Amino acid sequence: MQALVNTELTWGEQRELKGKIAILLRQLQRKFGPLPEAFVQDLTAIGDTDVVDELSDQVLTAVTLNDITLPE
Repeated sequence: MQALVNTELTWGEQRELKGKIAILLRQLQRKFGPLPEAFVQDLTAIGDTDVVDELSDQVLTAVTLNDITLPE
């Protein structure tokens, strides 16, 4: 997985962000099956751990992948 991260993040913050994104992708794939490539690219481009945490919360109540609201 190639994640585009905010260059202002420290090395440790970047690792944390990549790890959270990897877990989120795994959860989404387990729940909804194969994910559209564009969705994966948009998700891995997120550079804010708070946004990834919010998306992780959304997985709990989402019925379909369309219920996951990626940032614009």
